[in-house]
Amino acid sequence: GSVGIRFNFGVVTVPDLPISLTTWVRGLGGLRNPGVRVWDIAVKQNSSKDFLPVAMRVGILNPTTFHLTLGDVAFDLSLTDCNGVFGEVTLSDAILEPGWNYYNASGLYSTLRSENRSCGPQYLSEYVNGIASNITLTGVRTPSGIELIQQVISRFSVTVHTPGLPSSLVAKATIVMMDPLTVLARRQLHVRVTIRNPMMASAELLFLDLSMGVAHSHRQLGAYRQDFSHNPIKVESGKTVVTPGLCVNLTRVMDPDLVKAFFSAAASRKGALVEFEGPARARIGGHFETYMNLKQGPVPAFVEWKSPPPCWP
Repeated sequence: GSVGIRFNFGVVTVPDLPISLTTWVRGLGGLRNPGVRVWDIAVKQNSSKDFLPVAMRVGILNPTTFHLTLGDVAFDLSLTDCNGVFGEVTLSDAILEPGWNYYNASGLYSTLRSENRSCGPQYLSEYVNGIASNITLTGVRTPSGIELIQQVISRFSVTVHTPGLPSSLVAKATIVMMDPLTVLARRQLHVRVTIRNPMMASAELLFLDLSMGVAHSHRQLGAYRQDFSHNPIKVESGKTVVTPGLCVNLTRVMDPDLVKAFFSAAASRKGALVEFEGPARARIGGHFETYMNLKQGPVPAFVEWKSPPPCWP
């Protein structure tokens, strides 16, 4: 393919230029390693069990005075501290002006790209927990790309800081009980959890193995483990749902002062701050299933004084 470079006096089109990569990179003032920013990452609805479409905004700094027609370019995605590709991002018909350039990019998330299947779930866990990640973008060749540009892109590698979800999936917890003494005697806490889905894709919780603890104390109140893949908790994109009564089994050894303080705070107007942590399996976007390690909170927990419902499911 040809390369178009625009100067002040016009556009020069160079077809199949036999120029060395070294000369090209030096001539562009280090374009192999420009500044790159990634933000507004959004998981989208999908129709595949193997891939999860992702949209994002990408900013690329062109440190030269050249106007460059890049054509179609693609990059592999990997966690900087995890050796395994978990996706790709593409830019179509990209044009690089001097200074910062901003694009709407599309990508695919998949654990099938690498033998190391842990990197994808690790990134997805950080993303849904609102934790920023360091992502390495590595250039790859595309069949429809401009050959000279592809030579540069194929040697491109840069690490970027990407944000997690802006809000927690868990908004609050409601403890349903009539009498704390009954709860302690049965060693079971009936909890309804308010879950919100800020993603562009639907989410279905299929399995949870979570601990519930008092925030900032590193002390556990209880644990909840349940497979409900036959009757998942579904949260549509942008929606909020309240789960049925989930029965949290209290820990065998509990500090009486901690329990007293927790119930007292939960009964107050501000509530008690709790955290949920542990592995989960979810279906995202309608078809894509994955494991994640959730860490949600601190979120407020309140008491609703009424007879608790039967355990669900």
